[in-house]
Amino acid sequence: MLDKKSDIPLYIQLYNIFKEKIESGTMQSGFKLPSENELSEDYKVSRATVRQTLSELEKYGYIYKERGKGSFVSVRPFSQNLSNLYNFSDEIKKYGKIPKYKLISLDIIIPKRNVSEIMNLTSEDKVYRIEIIRKIENEPILFETTYLPTKRFKDFETIDLNKKALYDILRYDYNVNFSKAKQTFYPVLANNTVKKYLDANIKEPLACMNVERISYEKQTVIEYTVALVKGEKFRYSIDLTD
Repeated sequence: MLDKKSDIPLYIQLYNIFKEKIESGTMQSGFKLPSENELSEDYKVSRATVRQTLSELEKYGYIYKERGKGSFVSVRPFSQNLSNLYNFSDEIKKYGKIPKYKLISLDIIIPKRNVSEIMNLTSEDKVYRIEIIRKIENEPILFETTYLPTKRFKDFETIDLNKKALYDILRYDYNVNFSKAKQTFYPVLANNTVKKYLDANIKEPLACMNVERISYEKQTVIEYTVALVKGEKFRYSIDLTD
């Protein structure tokens, strides 16, 4: 219950109530919160207080908002061990969640010099540039751009990337045998385009982890991906031995 005589602001008290419910599992991921009006009536506070509470919950990753639909409890952070090769879909399924994909664009281009150098391409080699939003259930988690050499992946543009996971396509449709991968991580602030793709508040800063992955088939670079991951959604770890 809220204590209106307390020195703690009402929006913080309400924030703590929802935080406890979410962390305890009383409110599961995907649960739709009542409207601002309903919360205002239920807790006997102003809509301004409710709005401030929801803003704080969104800021710290406890809820997300869908335009025209309302506020929903977010998927809690996932832990990812980096000691082995992995793919997004397989890891999410381990948690009993449903991975989803939304294709933004698929183009055949001559890549910029930095991409060509990373992939050991000539100035005339072309690549598929694929932009995808990855979701856990219905919540956007990351925006990624993947580059694949066209000479290795014939007719790739005919595949429906909204229905099949990218790494499943590479493995099973093109018989790619990944031998190793190199990943680089560093924090960034998302631009407005990425914020829009990830359903984030344009007016608020969005901390992301920039994840660059170079995958090899034997000694040949077979894939280069740059992903922007919501900072509060993944925790990365690696096993170190003496």
